[in-house]
Amino acid sequence: MRKLALLALIAFPLAADQVPPREQPILAHLNQAIGWYRRLGAQAQVVTEPSDVIFIDHDVQLARQAVAQAFDGARGLAALGSAHSLSQDTKSALAQRAADAADAVQKTQAEVDALQRQAAAAPRRRTVLEQQLAETRSELAFAQARAQALKTLSDFTAQVGAGSAGLLGQIDELERSVPEVRAPAPASPPPAVSPATPRRTGQGVIGLAEELFAIGRKAREIRESLSQTAELRAASERLRAPLGSELRTTLQQGEELAAAPDVSNSRVLADRKQRLDQLTAEFKKVSGALLPLGKEAVLLDAVRANLAQWDAASDGEYATVLRSLAVRAALLVALIGLLLGGSELWRRATFRYVRDPRRRRVSLLVRRIVVTAAVTIAIVFSLVSEIGSLATFAGFITAGLAVALQNVILSVAAYFFLIGRYGVRVGERVQIGNVIGDVLEIGLVRLHVMETGADGLPTGRVVVFSNSVVFSGPNLFKPLPGTNFAWHQIKVTLATDADHRLAEQRLLRAVQTVVEEYRTSIERQHAEVEKALAIPLQPPSPQSRLRLTEAGLEMTVRYPVPLEDAGAVDDRVTRALLDAVEHEPRLKLAGAAAATVQPAR
Repeated sequence: MRKLALLALIAFPLAADQVPPREQPILAHLNQAIGWYRRLGAQAQVVTEPSDVIFIDHDVQLARQAVAQAFDGARGLAALGSAHSLSQDTKSALAQRAADAADAVQKTQAEVDALQRQAAAAPRRRTVLEQQLAETRSELAFAQARAQALKTLSDFTAQVGAGSAGLLGQIDELERSVPEVRAPAPASPPPAVSPATPRRTGQGVIGLAEELFAIGRKAREIRESLSQTAELRAASERLRAPLGSELRTTLQQGEELAAAPDVSNSRVLADRKQRLDQLTAEFKKVSGALLPLGKEAVLLDAVRANLAQWDAASDGEYATVLRSLAVRAALLVALIGLLLGGSELWRRATFRYVRDPRRRRVSLLVRRIVVTAAVTIAIVFSLVSEIGSLATFAGFITAGLAVALQNVILSVAAYFFLIGRYGVRVGERVQIGNVIGDVLEIGLVRLHVMETGADGLPTGRVVVFSNSVVFSGPNLFKPLPGTNFAWHQIKVTLATDADHRLAEQRLLRAVQTVVEEYRTSIERQHAEVEKALAIPLQPPSPQSRLRLTEAGLEMTVRYPVPLEDAGAVDDRVTRALLDAVEHEPRLKLAGAAAATVQPAR
């Protein structure tokens, strides 16, 4: 058993032999060629122009031919017998050892049979012959075990060799991984990829930037393919170099034999013929490997030239897109600068020519809105490419915002009515519903009013209204544009037997006395508003009206009051009327009726 274990340790390393060093360059070259071919086929992912399809299709066609020639050259190298002799010698040695072991078993079996016959024929020597027979049987068992081990190892090696067939088998397996290189080319080959969409002239900054990055990625892929093609060309040249040297030596020897002087010696002629035949056979073997490798080199040079041409076209395309992007960005910057410059001129003109603070504020607000909208539109239209898709998207967004922010949008729209020609101003006395007060602030969506009481004095509260009250909600009352006065009236009920002419004369004189203090200001405002509105208005002077009621004779006196001092004026008017009533002869009032002061309706 110890001999059998030793035999196994000696035999198994023979089957575990690695790839011979002289086969490695051939297989490495084929693997490199397959990887290079697949990389060229994957360049369809970087197409940016329709012309790129032509370059890729040409590269793929040339690469198929180059890979096919690489496989032919590898087979030629394998046919030389120098690359796979070691593995064949290993298999032959194992087969020979297995055959020798089988012969040894047969010989030992024959010895056992002979000893058995001798022991049966010579009983006197039976003891000695049986001892020799036992030893020979042990030798037979050992020989059979050795033969069985060698046969098993030889069969396994042959089975593995049948699957790979050495270097030629590995070449065939690699070629089966790219079956298209042997497929016949169609008469009209289809394009390798679908044509790219032509570049649109109205592309925005974002689209140009994306295209610039795509072209840069394509340029990097082309340069990496050029580098890989050069490496494959160098690897092919390393395989061709020794073959070229060997072929030159064979040609030189053939020329020397051909140039040798003619002789009549039959033996010399026979030796020369045999040598020429050997050189011819060697030349065919070497050229069978060298010619495909030479064709591969030519095809690689063609691929490299096509890639260089594609790289030059890609550089031109990159420069064109970069120039377009720079022009578009410069135009955007110039347009924004122009808008900002116009905004600054607008602001300066507002402060120089608009003296009214209210109109100045409106002008500055409109300037801010217009400039912001113009800059936003300029940026959007410069950046985007699909204006139609953007418009659709903006339409949906606008509809959603309009529904969600309808109150806010209504307030913003009402703001422009409030600051318009017939709007309100800060400090004006307004009435919104049942609230009367002075306007404190007109915001974009809210209106702040300081509430005043019936006496015209502040109550200490600030009421906030949404600007949308202009369109909905309680009514909004305000003075005439450019005025700051309102009409108040006082009602006095006289007895039916009272002197109404005397009462009217006395009450009007009392009211006129108070109104005379601010009559000039009221008349000036009245003249301005009448001129602005171009319609006749009631003169701002006290007026009286008489009306019979169940209680008596009702006298109403209307008079203008300045809004900022309405409470004090009503107080003075009331005092003046009381004095007029008490003056002799006293005016006779109707029963318990009292005088009331209220805004005119």
